[in-house]
Amino acid sequence: MPISRLRSGLMENLSLTALVESISLYLELSSHGSINSEPAIKYYKIGEEILKLVKPVLDAILSSEVAFHEVLSKVFEELRHHVKDLMDSFESWQPLLSKVYFITHMEVLLTQIRSSVLDTFLLLISPDKLLPGELGSAEIKIGLSSAYLSKHPFC
Repeated sequence: MPISRLRSGLMENLSLTALVESISLYLELSSHGSINSEPAIKYYKIGEEILKLVKPVLDAILSSEVAFHEVLSKVFEELRHHVKDLMDSFESWQPLLSKVYFITHMEVLLTQIRSSVLDTFLLLISPDKLLPGELGSAEIKIGLSSAYLSKHPFC
């Protein structure tokens, strides 16, 4: 395998690892007591629901230790960025700040996350086979999760 491909595979796995870590940190936010008032609780749960759909699939890809297409690396990095923005928004929000601004901001961020998750799922199940065939069971989960996300609006 050429060195450039090895480096590319390493970068892709790092982006996926960083994404999985970001999702795990987000899912732990509620246990720290920083999300304890409305509307923060409502929007946290929406984000939690979306990220809980994608995390098992990402964990399966990560644990398979296979190299995947570099297109996925960009999508993973975009999703990680959105998750980090969402976490930062929850961590910095104070109940005395404008609820209208908070709600609008949360809806934008959650729409971006939902869109990134759908893009990720669509890439993973695309006919281009961006993942190796041995991850077929993950493909079923992806299809089911995609169907759920596309039919259940959250706002």
